[in-house]
Amino acid sequence: MWPWAHHLSNILVRCRAILTSSYAGTLSLHSSHLATDLTFAGHDLSALSVCYVAHPQGSTTQGWIASGGMDRVGRVWQYDLPTAEAALADAPAPLPSTLYTLNLHQAPIASVRSRALPLSGASATASPHLLTAGWDGVVGVWDLTPGVNEGEPTEEGAPKRKRRKQAPGTVIAKTPVSVLTGHVGKVSRAIFDRLDAGIAYSAGWDHTVRQWDLSVATEAAAKTSDKVLLALTQMASPNLLATGSTDRLVSFWDLREATQAISLQIPGHSAPVSSVCAHPTAPLLLASGSYDSTVRIWDARSPKQALFTVPLPPKEGEEGAGGEKVLCVDWDGERLVAGGEGARVVSWRVSASGDKVEAEQ
Repeated sequence: MWPWAHHLSNILVRCRAILTSSYAGTLSLHSSHLATDLTFAGHDLSALSVCYVAHPQGSTTQGWIASGGMDRVGRVWQYDLPTAEAALADAPAPLPSTLYTLNLHQAPIASVRSRALPLSGASATASPHLLTAGWDGVVGVWDLTPGVNEGEPTEEGAPKRKRRKQAPGTVIAKTPVSVLTGHVGKVSRAIFDRLDAGIAYSAGWDHTVRQWDLSVATEAAAKTSDKVLLALTQMASPNLLATGSTDRLVSFWDLREATQAISLQIPGHSAPVSSVCAHPTAPLLLASGSYDSTVRIWDARSPKQALFTVPLPPKEGEEGAGGEKVLCVDWDGERLVAGGEGARVVSWRVSASGDKVEAEQ
């Protein structure tokens, strides 16, 4: 368990590293290969979402992440990848820097998600792409390939008259390759399809889940419910999405069904479901986090009750379960992590079948 200084809004776990965004406007990378946590500071207001971005040159020494938040500006950051050698030497990591700013949204950016680079020889364009979704009802599609849709470089915070030729420490403004419109309320989450880089999905406060054809930047399908949708994930099972909503339900949406919106609803949480995360390989396993201070693991084949209900542990020096809201969960298949109001990260080890959960210290 690791304490953070402020409430956490988003969390990702990968290769024993934990990446978070916070309401303080900062991002944090915690890794056993870092002597201290790496902090990304640049947002003027709360950061609401963060994700890893595949480096276009496949660099083994530098990494990219993207973020967005209340200041309505998306950012792509570059940082030095942590190494075991640096950790052993107890050497401080160089500070990360903003590489691109993404200016589109007229309201807070609630979601930032990237697509994986295709395998060698795949037909899809081998370039890093990003989706941003905002409270303005707009979804932006971005090509992060260097040189594509770029404005003039400028020093961070410098007025326009100070713009100069690109140099180290400058920031480049990107423009979107397309803008997806159709939602009539806040968009909570937008994600790329796991297998088809030309398809994306979004969900929001207008009670809809929408499918987008990115090749022509148009809506391909929409399903409507009576729920405000706060969270969205794609299951490992083909054609299946899952959402979390304000009415305390986890819902599954089968994209093959043309007439029915929601295929399955799972009750259990006693407060809004703020985050859902599918197991990366198990077709029907899902984790959810809620304002009720619990994280639950579900198997869609057994919807009557959760496989596990894990309450947040009490804070140090306190008794009873933790009472803070869970705002974000992530699951890499072995490690389940959660964060939220309590300004801390809680981590559990989960068996491959989801039938055994052990808290990490």
